[in-house]
Amino acid sequence: MADAYKIEVHKRENMGSRFVKNLRKEGKIPGVYYSADSKNSLPFYIIDSDLTQAFRSGAHLYQVSVGGKLRNVIIKDIQYHPVTDKILHIDIYGVSLKDKIDIKVPLNLQGEPKGVALDGGHLTQSLNDIEIKCLPTEIPEFIEANVSELGINETMYVKNLLAPENVEITASEDLVVASVTHGITEKDLISEVSEDEDISFEDTETDSASEDEGSSKNSESE
Repeated sequence: MADAYKIEVHKRENMGSRFVKNLRKEGKIPGVYYSADSKNSLPFYIIDSDLTQAFRSGAHLYQVSVGGKLRNVIIKDIQYHPVTDKILHIDIYGVSLKDKIDIKVPLNLQGEPKGVALDGGHLTQSLNDIEIKCLPTEIPEFIEANVSELGINETMYVKNLLAPENVEITASEDLVVASVTHGITEKDLISEVSEDEDISFEDTETDSASEDEGSSKNSESE
């Protein structure tokens, strides 16, 4: 389980779009803090490099100073630029360490499927993260899925996953986690039609033109 990671946030007074754009140019990311026990949201900004370090820590639970008080928070939402993938805005949510929360964590595949190792199959991972419910102090760094026993044309579902102690997987049981399918070989890429049987569009157009020309001549002779 990852420990809480302290992030320094700075109070933001101005909410105008021009001010927000200037913040981003200065390497600062605007954000909003809110919690279940408060009706008011508090605007802030965080230094881009500080947020990057927080992500690298591997933590899911963070601590920030809001209103002069140290609070436990999780990252609730992140908005990215559609082209550059730079972070445009971030929402953080205050939590109680005594109440369970819903959160997404990464899903890591472990092992090499026997369908890949023995039969040359291809492994496809369908889920990169997964929804769980637990206490903020019990958030795992990731959920592990062992795919070693997956054979050709076999699939692993959420219902096949084992959750860590005190953690409930809340994602739909029927969601596909990973599957192993036949790999594409050189033989699969070779056309089943032989060169003698191959029909080109050019030949077809020429033949059609010849037929049309012959029909025209016959009509004229009549």
